[in-house]
Amino acid sequence: MVSFIFPMIYQNFKQMKKQLRKPSGITMLLTGVIFLFSSTGLGAQTICSNDQGSQGGYTYEYWKDNGTGCMTLGTGGTFSVEWSNIGNLLARKGLRPGGSNVVINYGANYQPSGNSYLCVYGWTTSPLVEYYIVESWGSWRPPGATSKGTVTTDGGTYEIYETTRTQQPSIEGTQTFQQYWSVRTSKRTSGTITCANHFAAWARLGMNLGNFYEVSFCVEGYQSSGTADVYSMSMSTDGSGGDTGGDTGGGTSDQGDGEYTLTVRARGMAGGEHLNVLIDNQAQAGINLSTSWQEYEVYVDRGDLNLEFDNDGGDRDVQVDWIEIHGETRQAEDMEYNTAVYQDGSCGGSYSEMMHCGGVIGFGDITYQGDSGSGDNTIIVRARGTAGGENLRVTVGGNEVANYTLNTSFTNQTIYTSATGGINVEFTNDGGDRDVQVDYIEVNGAIWQAEDQSTNTGVWQDGSCGGSYSEWMHCGGYIGFNSLRSASAANKESMEQEKQETNVSIYPNPVVNLLNISVAAEEDGPFETVIYSTNGTAVKQFLTQPGINPVSLGDLPNGIYFLLINVDNQTFNLKFLK
Repeated sequence: MVSFIFPMIYQNFKQMKKQLRKPSGITMLLTGVIFLFSSTGLGAQTICSNDQGSQGGYTYEYWKDNGTGCMTLGTGGTFSVEWSNIGNLLARKGLRPGGSNVVINYGANYQPSGNSYLCVYGWTTSPLVEYYIVESWGSWRPPGATSKGTVTTDGGTYEIYETTRTQQPSIEGTQTFQQYWSVRTSKRTSGTITCANHFAAWARLGMNLGNFYEVSFCVEGYQSSGTADVYSMSMSTDGSGGDTGGDTGGGTSDQGDGEYTLTVRARGMAGGEHLNVLIDNQAQAGINLSTSWQEYEVYVDRGDLNLEFDNDGGDRDVQVDWIEIHGETRQAEDMEYNTAVYQDGSCGGSYSEMMHCGGVIGFGDITYQGDSGSGDNTIIVRARGTAGGENLRVTVGGNEVANYTLNTSFTNQTIYTSATGGINVEFTNDGGDRDVQVDYIEVNGAIWQAEDQSTNTGVWQDGSCGGSYSEWMHCGGYIGFNSLRSASAANKESMEQEKQETNVSIYPNPVVNLLNISVAAEEDGPFETVIYSTNGTAVKQFLTQPGINPVSLGDLPNGIYFLLINVDNQTFNLKFLK
């Protein structure tokens, strides 16, 4: 009798748990179900003391330091946990050792009160790293650090962080180790997590993992209380994880290591279909399709893009919805070149999402506008790294126009763009010995020195990240340059600035001891004047008047300095050498 009614009871069990707020009838039925489970030996295992083992095809671990809490193991990857006034608690199920290509489908009823995470959790060794992919959280969004970048995958955007734990407990005892984080920008409690996309994004920022110890789905509580019912959780290492009802499950990709992020939305008709991602007819990545729609993220170089269906046979066919590159979406049905569609009695045609035969859909050139030589404005960035491998991202008006890697010698990167707005040169992968020195940028023939810019969030000054008037970026951050409008507007602005600066001058330059500051006599003083060193420290501050103002610099060491003076609501920045 028990074996006959068990499938029916379990099928409705999760739904009934969601309806606990409803009165008497449902509650009494659920009570009867629980009684039936316990009285027949089919009850789930509940753990209230630190323990680990295997159950339901997954490893599990329950750990807490103090407070009250229990973990209940369900079928397969499911589990639930409740905790009250806990110090720190982790309840998790997963795979040990797991690996880089784990795909997770999950659903949870997550109700934290205080600080808590719903996440993918694990460790690697050599190097020792503790890592998190955080899907939702309680009262505090972790980890309280500066973002190193982002990764967009599985229908959302995650911010990436790196933190250090000094002499703290680990799987290798008390150690100092790094923590890697991907934290979703908006909370969710169900969906698909493609771990490989996060691990690849971390690696591009110099955050390298070692040998996997585990990949687990985890509920963590810290100085808090709460409940969580992970009513659905499955893991696969080949993209065949269970579907949670969305349209992103299944499928895997060999992501490649190119400089551009390409997203492909596609599905197979039978499952197991394979796409090659070709750049200039050379394979740079591969995608294994499932039968559900999924967005696959791969990394490719500049050039002509074709998607190739290379294992046609049986019932296998492919449907490609779109590709996205540099924020631009290109629909497959808008592409003229499709040798894989079956049209008019043969393979080959155009303007179709379908690939029935072995062949390709051509999506055209995907080179950045900044790399392609097109656009009304020319920007040249002269910079170098101290270690090599530093990454610079150049934006105009918030739009990315270049993203490239530095070596240890000064090089010029030429960018052509029609974008307008403020120019930022951003250092995106700080870590280790990596630092960046920006000499200048040249905009439509006008040179803007990095050390003349008042906004530099990447320089280390006065004991913290952020300052001004420096070529250096020691931290993740950016140097903000003037606004780019158009070639003609920029040239006009440059000429106007030169004309304005004739109202203020300094001499001699270089100076030995006495610097003369000349301000046009028609201006109304006094004028606030500050002299800065190259590290952004104000070394002298005083008022000047119209006419010649001698200033003694005998107490300053030899070096490069910047004089800032406000005249008629305009700030002039003049560089001199002592």
